[in-house]
Amino acid sequence: MRTEPPSPLASALARLRPPAGRARRWLAARGTFTRVALLLAAIGAVAGAGYLATVEDPAGRSWAWVYEGRKLSADDVSAIAEALDAEEIPHRVDPAGRVGVRPDRKAEALAALAKRKVVPPTLDQLSRDPESASPFDGPFEREHRENARLERTLKALIEGIDPAIASAHVQIHRVRVRGGLGAPTSVSSFIHLQTEGGRRLGHHVVEGIETFLRGAIPDLRPEAITVADQAGHKYLAAGDPALKVENQKHGLEQDWRDAIADGLRHIPGVGVSVLLEQIAPPGPPPEPPPPIAAEAVRPNGPLEVAPEPAEHPPAPPAPAPRPCANVWVRIPRSFYLLAFRAQSPGRHPTPEDLKPMQATTEKLVHDAVEVTIPRDILGEVKIDNVQDDLSNSRALLLSPAHEPSRPWPWLVVSGAVGIPIALASAAALVRLATRRPAARPSRSAWRPGFVAGGPAPGPSERVRELIRLDPEAAAGVLQRWIGQGGALQ
Repeated sequence: MRTEPPSPLASALARLRPPAGRARRWLAARGTFTRVALLLAAIGAVAGAGYLATVEDPAGRSWAWVYEGRKLSADDVSAIAEALDAEEIPHRVDPAGRVGVRPDRKAEALAALAKRKVVPPTLDQLSRDPESASPFDGPFEREHRENARLERTLKALIEGIDPAIASAHVQIHRVRVRGGLGAPTSVSSFIHLQTEGGRRLGHHVVEGIETFLRGAIPDLRPEAITVADQAGHKYLAAGDPALKVENQKHGLEQDWRDAIADGLRHIPGVGVSVLLEQIAPPGPPPEPPPPIAAEAVRPNGPLEVAPEPAEHPPAPPAPAPRPCANVWVRIPRSFYLLAFRAQSPGRHPTPEDLKPMQATTEKLVHDAVEVTIPRDILGEVKIDNVQDDLSNSRALLLSPAHEPSRPWPWLVVSGAVGIPIALASAAALVRLATRRPAARPSRSAWRPGFVAGGPAPGPSERVRELIRLDPEAAAGVLQRWIGQGGALQ
């Protein structure tokens, strides 16, 4: 008779079954506290293993910024990225214009960038003339070289003013008014900006650009500066002083708006708008005309000729228009609701309840506006209460009558659902705590033989028992069996 060898899986399961059974019996014999502690330890071990498997290496997540982490222009970032891609060096570019590589490959990255000559120059390097002057250079060549140096320096300065400026292109034009070497020149400048995401620049950035230009070029006049972005929006235009005045007006509006909003920062979601306009002051009232004298008619009287009217003095010139700043403040209704609930929890406010709070808030708004804007140019201050999401979900803010709260139905429903759950949880905990541990298996020595009333032994067990009890009888039985034709094959 031939028997098939067991499969590897079946052999492994057969070897693991006895240890698993002993572990199960050992765990069943332990107390409740031990079983709960072992379960929590197993869950913690699995969670820790999963966390360690998903967390990246800290050295792999950190980046070493090249060139001391300074902000680079879009052109420099593009050139550096191409060089690092060619060398197959992983890198990362952040929104601030910095380029980072792995810490263990920083030296390799710097060497590759130096090899490809894509190292961005510093301001000190830009301020020096990179080209050696020739003794045969004339005044025009020296002027061109000086303009190129100024353009490179101003480009780096302007690109570092604000992170919104991705790159800048600077041009300086010098035009001679008359011929000759000593003739005066007219200087103008054109700045083309690339902004991140097409963002508009604030007036502080434009003022910084103008400051750098006039500081580097002393003979540059403010009305000869042109600044525009990639969308064609002009911040400054040469020969257009009205545009600069308009930009200054918008800048003043932004400053006042930010200052008022900062003074009202305790109001979440407050909106502030400031409009500065020029209005003509009211003129003096016109003088009434003199009364017309009645002519006396006399028969056969002498003829009298009326004298010529006296000349009136010229009218005074019309007063110049004065600036007037109008302020519009928008306060969300949820601010009043949340403030009322903080003072009176559990109550629903009515419009009458909110009126004192609205009056106090409006007074604070007027104080913040008057502190920021001078009184002589302050115009209308408009305060509106705007509807927001939180107040939309609470119609009681607009209801004229007070509705009493009805918490009892919710308490009854919550009690009807929560009490059975709490009782069931308490019973389960008591049962788990008072449960006796399972009895440990007996460790008495195994005795050969068969237990009375147990299951009937098989043929193999009966043969082994016979050999153990009477070897001679077992040998006789074997000889008889062979003699009867049961020879081994």
